[in-house]
Amino acid sequence: MPLLKRKAFPLLDPPTFDPQVKDRQVWVSPITSEIFTDYETYVKRYSLYRQRLWQCEVTGRSGLTFREALESERTETDRVKEKLPDELQKRVLQRAQFQTGRLDGVVDDVHDYYIDRFDSGDIVTCRWTDGVKYNARVLRVVSDNVQLNHNGPKANGKVTNGVSTQHAITNGQISDPRFLVELLDDDNTGLDDTQTIVEKETLKRDRLDFSKNLLKKFLRENLKKESYNGAPWVVKASIAEKFGIETKLPKHLQEIKDKVDAKSRRRRLRDAPPLGVSADSSDNPFAKDKLKLKGTSQQQQQKDKQSSQVHHSKLDPKKVAIEDARRMEAAIKYPIEDLDIPAYRRQPSGEGPIIDMKPDANNNNKKGSTIPNPTGGMPLCPTPSQQQSVPSDTLGSLLMVWTFLSVFAKSLGLYPFPLDDFESALRHTSNDFKSDILIESNVCLLNAIIKERQKSKSSSAAASASMTLSVNSNTHLSAPSSLRGTPAPSPSRQASVVVSEDDTEETEVITSEGDQQVFGAVWTNPHIYEIGRAWDAKLIPLGNDREGWEDILIGCIHDITPPAKASQIDSIFNSLVPDEDSTLEEREEAYLRLSLKEKVFMLEMLVGIVNQCAFIKEFMEECQDQMTELRKQKIDLSRERKRIHAERQELERRIEESERENESDSELSESGGETGDEENIDRTPPQQDSSSSATSSRSESRQALLKRKQMEREEREAKRIKLYHQQREEARARSQILKARSMARRKLDEEERQLHKKEEQMEHNMRRYNTLRIRPLGRDKFYNRYLYLDNIGGGATHGAGRLFVQSPSDVDFTLLRERNDATTYTGSSSSYASNNSTTTTITPPCGHGGGVSFVSALMQAQGFNKEAEFMEKRIQSMQDMESNRAATTLQPEEWWRCYDNPEDIDNLLAWLNPKGEREHKLKKELHKQQHNLMLGMKKRITEHNNASKQEATRRTTRKSTTNGPVGSWQAYVNKFAK
Repeated sequence: MPLLKRKAFPLLDPPTFDPQVKDRQVWVSPITSEIFTDYETYVKRYSLYRQRLWQCEVTGRSGLTFREALESERTETDRVKEKLPDELQKRVLQRAQFQTGRLDGVVDDVHDYYIDRFDSGDIVTCRWTDGVKYNARVLRVVSDNVQLNHNGPKANGKVTNGVSTQHAITNGQISDPRFLVELLDDDNTGLDDTQTIVEKETLKRDRLDFSKNLLKKFLRENLKKESYNGAPWVVKASIAEKFGIETKLPKHLQEIKDKVDAKSRRRRLRDAPPLGVSADSSDNPFAKDKLKLKGTSQQQQQKDKQSSQVHHSKLDPKKVAIEDARRMEAAIKYPIEDLDIPAYRRQPSGEGPIIDMKPDANNNNKKGSTIPNPTGGMPLCPTPSQQQSVPSDTLGSLLMVWTFLSVFAKSLGLYPFPLDDFESALRHTSNDFKSDILIESNVCLLNAIIKERQKSKSSSAAASASMTLSVNSNTHLSAPSSLRGTPAPSPSRQASVVVSEDDTEETEVITSEGDQQVFGAVWTNPHIYEIGRAWDAKLIPLGNDREGWEDILIGCIHDITPPAKASQIDSIFNSLVPDEDSTLEEREEAYLRLSLKEKVFMLEMLVGIVNQCAFIKEFMEECQDQMTELRKQKIDLSRERKRIHAERQELERRIEESERENESDSELSESGGETGDEENIDRTPPQQDSSSSATSSRSESRQALLKRKQMEREEREAKRIKLYHQQREEARARSQILKARSMARRKLDEEERQLHKKEEQMEHNMRRYNTLRIRPLGRDKFYNRYLYLDNIGGGATHGAGRLFVQSPSDVDFTLLRERNDATTYTGSSSSYASNNSTTTTITPPCGHGGGVSFVSALMQAQGFNKEAEFMEKRIQSMQDMESNRAATTLQPEEWWRCYDNPEDIDNLLAWLNPKGEREHKLKKELHKQQHNLMLGMKKRITEHNNASKQEATRRTTRKSTTNGPVGSWQAYVNKFAK
């Protein structure tokens, strides 16, 4: 509240309502909304508010009007809360709690203590690897040696999960702490692929975000101190309840307070009136003091009345439960863990308590307790279409191969093609015409491998010593054997290549060699060794439909096959080369007869080798350089948007102030009984005529009287004209002001439109150059992954035209399994974790969702029946694997779905609940890609309709053509062929 002469200025209480008095005239202050019953008091108070006598309580600025001081307090309060995150606010208050010095000394102590101490959740300035400073958030504390006294996990060179810097220093030994940080955008949202571990020296707090002046304002607003000597600073009750800070005084401070209270009681007993004298009697010298305290006693009576009402409400347990549940929900800071949202565990009407469905201490799920609202008040999820044409165990590999060919299309010399065309080409088995998509896809990969091998051969003479490994030496990670020189093939060669594959990392090849380098595997058909001899001698040339590429493919696959895949490749080779007298034409037909899974399997092997070629790595490094430049440009765009937003707010504030002043001036003129000049001009002359005509008729002649009346009429007309011109000038000035406002708004709108276009182009370019790793857009509440594969690298904007949904990974299933264990339950929200960073198990006030059975019930209620059954079987198989020590790995299992209708995207966005952490991020990413995604879906539907019409037209004709219709996959031409 603004101060007047450094003291709080109380506002007037509203007048009592009297139902018997009707049409009572009152005046309302537009500044404070006070109600006045007399005009004189209203004018005095309104004039006082407009004088520059007020002082801002937060900043201490003086010489302000009441409205300016009030807005200054609100602005500073919001700025302080924005600069200090909740995690840091709690630690600052805990540090300042119970200190007994002056406020300046407390501020200095807190500032010096936290200026170089960082913890999870802090927003700092980090010097990145490129030397540029970025805004970053500290995720966790990392140390080389942390020994904890509690039962938490020991960290040895790893990230200490849930252990803050203070806790690590207090309970253990920490040396040279490091921090896991991630870069932030303008919305303080973490950027993808920007998490790294940095040293303490690279972190620094912003001097404006963590200044002594800012801390002083924050502590003055949230701390209180009693008036007795040696009183400590204590956090206010509402703030302490919000952050969970203990306000009970320590023993030594409580003893001091008890002594002061005892001394005060003795003083009151000494000053009490003598017996037999009434407290209100005139003989009582303390009667006047009691009258002064009358207002205080009335306030105390009101508080007692409210407390009695609260006590009365406690008699009804249902009302108490409802109030507690509403208070819990109001205290939640969203987003939180998706499966812990309280809407699932409360009645759809919003009544009733919030049920805590966390498993008990015996790790038993609460199966008996039903879920009150399994849909959470959200619409049902749209049903995605299942991929029936491609098996689930092959679709992932198919998407990986197609994405690789699309991303590195220009580097490989392959013109991009849609996913549907690629699938149709893989299913092609007829020999009537050759599929250029299938031929060029294999040839571009084979030529890339041949080029890399030729470079290796040219440099093998100089680097032969470093490339040759002894059989007695340890096994080392080296380049793929397929990229080195090829010895003469021999049927007696033994398998020596071991390929280690991972879903997210590049393929690594480990080789061990004896006296001579050996490659390949032992095949059932010995003619495989002769086919494709010297396959890497030259590139596959253009023309003649790349004749002979099948033999080169056999030779390449023969050299790069690891032993783990030898049996599957041997079966494919037996299909390609059925006998020793097979011709090239027979092998071409045999390749077409291979199944889609076998074709994709060989393409996947080629992609794994090409992915390690030098030109691919160079292209990815160029993309990373472009990404670094784009991140800098994105920061500049963020600053530009903040500038436009600040200018717009300032413009609207000035307009609102001017409008309020105009309204207040008009109210004062109207309520003061003042009338317009024109009205006075019209009404005054008739009165003067009536009074003067009686006297002037005797002394003046008729001619003089008429002349005087004429002069009066001219004077009134002159005043009327003057008033008219004055009003015209005011209207013209008002029109100019409105025109200037409109021009300022249009200018800001145009700048915002241009900025929006730049941001869209920025997002497009960032997705184009983000080729290091293709990540899902996000995950929903059930950990299902959503992938949008278009517009990455050199790929087409509308290549797939679908939004793919992939089943959760084994890591996600492990997180779901942990929900069954009450001792290791970690399904808490980030907001609660920030307030309880020193504990490993966090229980928010609203409780937790249940375990696997709880998640399964939610999935079934929201239309995921098959997915729920798959989840339960998968988790059961993981548990069986742990119980069976002989089993070491799980068989890879997954399911795929896709959305191919634009309406499904709108329904999916409506289904996602932004109160959950995962779905909040997923919904944000879907909004970014919604335009391109829906355009791709519409284009795919249009192309399918056109292809159906062309197919129907071709069936009505008897002419046979070798080339397919224009626009179909059969008419594909590689425009980037080398």
